[in-house]
Amino acid sequence: MATCRLTMAQALLGFLKNQCVERDGREQRFFEGAWGIFGHGIIAGFGQALQQNPDFPYYLCRNEQAAVHIATAFAKAHKRLSAFVCLSSIGRSADALPAR
Repeated sequence: MATCRLTMAQALLGFLKNQCVERDGREQRFFEGAWGIFGHGIIAGFGQALQQNPDFPYYLCRNEQAAVHIATAFAKAHKRLSAFVCLSSIGRSADALPAR
């Protein structure tokens, strides 16, 4: 048996992509993609995993609370059979830092 080496982000994204829900005998993917803000806490790991998986869309937002509201509304509109992942940076994005 061959070993498959993955980063934590690659393994997490693979896990999210494999989550399914079933209703009335129909199975579908649960997570439709991700909303988030890229900062130093996410860009190195999860950004690479997202880039390697173009079938898992990523949508940029400017505010973490807005991403959560969007994801909540989406889940409610889809009777909680589909949802979005919300990503957040640990701190301010490098883009938001003042120039020196």
